[in-house]
Amino acid sequence: MAFAGNDTIVCAGTFVTLNGSTLGNVTGVEWFQLPGMTSLGVSNSVVVSSATAQDICYVFEAFGVCNGFDTVCVTYNPQPIANAGIDITIIEGHSTQLNATGGGTYIWSPSTGLNDTTISNPIATPLVTTTYYVTVTSDEGCTSIDSIIVTVIPTIHFPDGITPNGDGKNDTWVIDYINEYPNHVVEIYNRWGELLYRSTNYQNDWDGTYNGENLPVGTYYYVIELNDDKTKPFTGPITVLR
Repeated sequence: MAFAGNDTIVCAGTFVTLNGSTLGNVTGVEWFQLPGMTSLGVSNSVVVSSATAQDICYVFEAFGVCNGFDTVCVTYNPQPIANAGIDITIIEGHSTQLNATGGGTYIWSPSTGLNDTTISNPIATPLVTTTYYVTVTSDEGCTSIDSIIVTVIPTIHFPDGITPNGDGKNDTWVIDYINEYPNHVVEIYNRWGELLYRSTNYQNDWDGTYNGENLPVGTYYYVIELNDDKTKPFTGPITVLR
């Protein structure tokens, strides 16, 4: 007599061990897959799997004076297809909304910078570049994981004045992280609105000159446009002292 075990339900892609048992005078056993009676092995246990969602039945046969067989069926439920969305770039201090799809429930990790880890579309405000992982679970309990990288670009920093006197300290106007914004424009104006300096590839090298001549000590005005569709232009006074 042959016993194939109980029917079972798993997720597609899961490996299942089928354990057959016998009773009586048995000389050999063999597992088969239906349809077609494809042989799977001649031991009491075999490992089966299916990459796709379907029902597959397996036959366990015992050989002896009288042959016996039993059938067990495995239901392979579909795996959800997790999609965390495309990678995103934000500026330090800004937020973005994540939008995952593919399942009934969602769990995000790490939780750092997220307003909710249990919804499909949390708000992310990471302080540094972070890879977020979302585990999507289907109604049948099957899971899938995807990830998204939120790249955080530092916001620019700069002083409100320079002292270009050749002492090697604060001789040029240094705008930290300006190179992170390839579409930037840096402009300097005098109090009458005359453009004194303009650069679309600023190298932290403006030294308080105009047409090769030192500008008088005084207050001038800057406009820094990052042109990233996220940040308003930076404007304000800059003082030149010697």
